[in-house]
Amino acid sequence: MHRLRLFACVLTASAAIAACLDVDWTPPRPLVASLLHVEDCDALLAALREDARSKVEEEARSLKASYRRSRIRFGFGSSATDAGGAPPPEAEGPSHYTDTNTQVAGVDEPDFVKTDGHRVFVVHGGNVEVFRSWPADETHLVGSIAVEGEPTSMFLAGERLVVFSQVAYSNQGGEQGSALPAELLAPDRAWGAYYPYAYRTFTKISVFDVSGESSALLHERYVEGQFRDARRHGPVIRTIVEAPTWQPNWWSGDFPPYGGGGMRKRAFFARVDDWRDARLAAIEKTELSDFLPDEYVVEDGVMVRREPRCDRYYAPPAAQSGYGMTAVVTLDLESLGEGESLFVLGSPNVIYASHDVLLLGHELWLPSWAGSGSDTALHAFSLDEASTEYLGSGAVPGYVRNQFSLDERDGIIRASTTETTGGSRLGWLGPDEPSANRVITYEVRDGALVELGRTPALAPGEQIFATRYLGDLAYVVTFRQVDPLFAIDLSDPKAPTVLGELKIPGFSTYLHPLSASHLLTIGRYVDERTGWDRGMQLQIFDVSDPSRPTQLHSLVVEGYSSAEHDHKAFVYDPVNALLAVPVDSWSMEFVSALRLFHVSIDEGFTEAGAIDHTPLFSDCVEPVAGGFYYVCGYGSSMRRGLFIDDYVYALSYGGLSVHALDDVSTPLVVEPLPPPVFYAMPWMPMGW
Repeated sequence: MHRLRLFACVLTASAAIAACLDVDWTPPRPLVASLLHVEDCDALLAALREDARSKVEEEARSLKASYRRSRIRFGFGSSATDAGGAPPPEAEGPSHYTDTNTQVAGVDEPDFVKTDGHRVFVVHGGNVEVFRSWPADETHLVGSIAVEGEPTSMFLAGERLVVFSQVAYSNQGGEQGSALPAELLAPDRAWGAYYPYAYRTFTKISVFDVSGESSALLHERYVEGQFRDARRHGPVIRTIVEAPTWQPNWWSGDFPPYGGGGMRKRAFFARVDDWRDARLAAIEKTELSDFLPDEYVVEDGVMVRREPRCDRYYAPPAAQSGYGMTAVVTLDLESLGEGESLFVLGSPNVIYASHDVLLLGHELWLPSWAGSGSDTALHAFSLDEASTEYLGSGAVPGYVRNQFSLDERDGIIRASTTETTGGSRLGWLGPDEPSANRVITYEVRDGALVELGRTPALAPGEQIFATRYLGDLAYVVTFRQVDPLFAIDLSDPKAPTVLGELKIPGFSTYLHPLSASHLLTIGRYVDERTGWDRGMQLQIFDVSDPSRPTQLHSLVVEGYSSAEHDHKAFVYDPVNALLAVPVDSWSMEFVSALRLFHVSIDEGFTEAGAIDHTPLFSDCVEPVAGGFYYVCGYGSSMRRGLFIDDYVYALSYGGLSVHALDDVSTPLVVEPLPPPVFYAMPWMPMGW
């Protein structure tokens, strides 16, 4: 069991005092990765209460531990008209277009822009703007689809547009969501006081028919909680929502201060005990409705609450997963039936789906001041048409960075992980703190993920920044000062083998398969000698011989791209061998452009043009002495590019422009967009 050396700091603005706790604290137990399938509502309530009790007890234990080794350090602190899709014309369409860049081919992921070649749908403020995009030189805005709440992303499946939005219902006289039933307003639950501006957040799933000149709203569902991600397998959509659950009343005046706050030990321990006892008493009074997220569907224009099915809930051992609930909501676009919802206690940290398996990663829970644990529970579910069924769970040592760290192939689950034996979170490694990076394989046996094999520790002292699985090979990038690229053979799951390694300055954050034997990557170039970040870096690697990976080409570009952390912004058109990424740079002045690059295995990278939408933001700039003042409440950065046939489409909040690839500098069409109007959330989330 690891001992965690943690620094928890509390800043008191009025006194400008930073109290930092140097705490040597031992987690109560190692991660036990398993899920209990709850059979009825009594068993579900018992499991939820036990989880809450265990967390309160552990919070109290860790608070007392913080007092024993606390020290005070002083420092300074800072105090339109609802138009539809306009269906594709009968005329011949484009030969190809770039769809959303997804991890698994054939498993769609949500994005704020979608196209079928004939139309482009864009989330813009509170609307989805619809463009006729073909023929390219006739591109124009055909209308807007109003969406309740704050739309974030969507799917386009034939003539069905599925939009995900966040909707808040407050207790401020019903100005938000006034048409909803009274119980959607902030309730007075037993587990804590609410502020006057508290609100409840729901993820809304709206399904529109966009086959006609005007859109038609076909289906509406509300699931309490924050939208985390979704996947589409043909007509079946699974939406993952992070829903709230019961929590101790952290921010009321009775929560003991970390480290004791200058109190004598006996008085502080007594206060901790009083807080613990009050929270435990409150837990015994909770009902099932205090824990479970609400779910509604609209039937004949009326909100109808779905009664929870307790047998669709799964609970890990007490005090193992973080606060919250993971909801997996299934919707079949063909039947538009309610589908099944499945719930797992705990908040998801990483989500992955292949054609057959859904993986949810939950980090080990630690007390509030300690952050998150250094181990991950991985829960596997089978996917069969609209059915989602639990397969088993397993403990992954360390931190799973993102969805690309996970993979499933022929029933074998693979995970890349960074384990920090000092307990720090990824990105906060101390200069001498040990870490180990591995790729581990698992298979499901009798309701458990059983480890089959693992690599030796890779690049000790570094962290994994990117992973890509291609068939029986895994490519892993770690970084601290140089960028080792590892090639790993997974053809024998019981004996993962490191075939080769290449060390170069900087690091990659996303790896894209350029061919069967080449990788196209994006990341940062970091000077090996000085440690200075020199800019965005594009690279091509030859991995035809995995035992000797080779860097063929590299290009450093001044600035930063959203594609470095969002793979959907990395848009590569293999037909035209072109890459489009948004790039923001700050040299003498701020410039945001869609940068285009020809990509060649033989010749490397060639600049193919840059598209700047600065003229579309002229109303946002007010000249002042020595410069200008930006007055708009939305950014001027380029948001995305996409390719349709031999044209590139550039998108920003200012509008959409279309350019022929043989003359990018001269736009064929510039279609401005009205300023986006964003959803106005109430002042403070419920439970703060």
